[in-house]
Amino acid sequence: MSLSPIPWASFADAIEWWKALPAEDRERLDREHQERRRRDDERQRRQYRVERARRLSHVAEKFADRTFATFERSTENEAALKLALLVADDASAGAWFYGGEGTGKTHLAAAIAHAYIERGVACPMTSVVRLHDDLKAAYDAHGETRRGREDLIASLVSMDSLILDDIDKPVPTPHFTERMYRLVNDRYEAKRPIIVTSNYAPSEIAIAWEKAGGKRGRTTIDRLIEMCRRPGEPAARFAKLTGESRRGVA
Repeated sequence: MSLSPIPWASFADAIEWWKALPAEDRERLDREHQERRRRDDERQRRQYRVERARRLSHVAEKFADRTFATFERSTENEAALKLALLVADDASAGAWFYGGEGTGKTHLAAAIAHAYIERGVACPMTSVVRLHDDLKAAYDAHGETRRGREDLIASLVSMDSLILDDIDKPVPTPHFTERMYRLVNDRYEAKRPIIVTSNYAPSEIAIAWEKAGGKRGRTTIDRLIEMCRRPGEPAARFAKLTGESRRGVA
């Protein structure tokens, strides 16, 4: 039976029309109504999640167009692209992209962030050089939050995922190392992943951080490395990008 909207003269007329319908038509209309409500509710929830993720993620305007669609694929970066797509689809573990300048590490990290945001996953992407300065401004020598400053670490720990771009750029001073240890360890304990980019390999950075920051520095990098390993996978999610720099190439 095909039912079309009827311009009822009153609410009472609508009630009488409904009562006159066969039971199977009332049941079908009720099912259709419930399904429309379910789809509308899910659409609104998804829109809220995406808007919240976009608001919280703070991906720099410079990286607004760094998506998988605009990534320039090559034989040198094929494995890294494959890993990035895997991570974008499965946020249960982090990943580490490393290699020379201009090889696409940050592009892939930004592409992951954009993919997360479209799924409603909050994923701030921050330059560790900038994070170094922000941590110094936010915390005193004892690690206490300065007056009038936000507890930046707590905010970053609360995010669904986190991208640390160029982790090997700042010098790991004692103050910076302590704050980074808290950030990494708190996310480690909360089982919230971190995605990392660097020029040097993770093992090389671990040695450098141990020399500069002692045991705490080494532990910080070791935790990051462990967070790049998904339970059940034999190897950590590392990808080295090689080839010529693409910076400045039209």
